[in-house]
Amino acid sequence: MLLAEVAILSAVPPHPGLVRLLQVACTPAAVALNLEYICGGDLFAYILEAGGLDEAEARPLFAQIVAALEHLRAHGICHRDVKPENCCFADPMRRVIKVVDLGAAAFISSAGFTSLAGTPLYAAPEICPVSGSLQPYGAEVDLWALGATLYVMLSGEPPYDQSLEERISRASPYVLSSSGVPMSSAAWRGVSNEAMRLILSLMSRRPESRPAYAAVRAHPW
Repeated sequence: MLLAEVAILSAVPPHPGLVRLLQVACTPAAVALNLEYICGGDLFAYILEAGGLDEAEARPLFAQIVAALEHLRAHGICHRDVKPENCCFADPMRRVIKVVDLGAAAFISSAGFTSLAGTPLYAAPEICPVSGSLQPYGAEVDLWALGATLYVMLSGEPPYDQSLEERISRASPYVLSSSGVPMSSAAWRGVSNEAMRLILSLMSRRPESRPAYAAVRAHPW
């Protein structure tokens, strides 16, 4: 996985929203990556601290994450583990955010992906095995995870509970999105309809129905 991450980071041109690989050091016993210094902490920790972000604060951060993932997609790469923990602030000011940890990333092919990847709470339905059989899936999984990330940013809570994550981790024959995307808790009372519609479009059960990155950037929210 580490060598795959090196290959991905070496292949993608620099982007302000992606962590940069500065150097690779190899010895007979180990491979070490020298990455750019990012010292502002991760987005998930900030969400926990704040209890969820208001839309004015979340919007520019989300836009930076979208731009980084769009850059990866433009160069034939799917991150496959998009989540707030993998979005880190460049410095303590918390205005610039970068997508990190490309250990699960892979080059996109017409055959699709056939291996489990990512974090269950942010995994698209097509990644979750049904009856123990994982069918090929595409780069649209990043769009689902992007929607789940925005969900957590605005509500301060995950879209699904830990018990469901455990069931998916055990390859239970359960489709993650079968019960829809819950937005009935008190955390959603102050969230705009536009924000909720964007999340719902990204977390569509049908991969082909999820909006392209250009459409996400052009969304009214």
